[in-house]
Amino acid sequence: TLFKSLMPAVAGVMNFIAFGKTLTQMQVMCITITIFGIVPVATSTDSDSGKTAFVYGTQALIVMIFTVTFAAFNTVYHASVVKKESANYPMNVLNSILYAAGFSVNLLSYIVSKQHGDK
Repeated sequence: TLFKSLMPAVAGVMNFIAFGKTLTQMQVMCITITIFGIVPVATSTDSDSGKTAFVYGTQALIVMIFTVTFAAFNTVYHASVVKKESANYPMNVLNSILYAAGFSVNLLSYIVSKQHGDK
C-alpha cells in the first residue's frame, strides 16, 4: 500500500532512537520526498468548506500507522539480532530460522482465522 512506502523512514527513525544511528543526508532527502508524495495523495480538500482531511477514515489510518510501525520495529530488531549473532552462526542459518518462524506464524494465523466452508 501507499503507507507501506513509509516503512524505511520509520525504520530509520527507530534505528536513530534505539541505536543512535544517524540518518545520512540522502536518507533524509528520500524520507522528505516520500512524505511530500504521500500527503497529497492521502488528503483531499472539500471544495465547499475548503477543509483538508485524510481520505481514509481515522480507524483505517490508525491501523495503517500501527502496521508500518510494527513492520519497521521488526526490521530494526531482526537486523540487530542478525548482526549480533552472525559471529556465532552462518547467515543462511539465521535467515532460515527467521523465514521459518514467519511461515509458522502466517500458517497459524491462517488456520485460526479460517472460517467453516472456506476452501
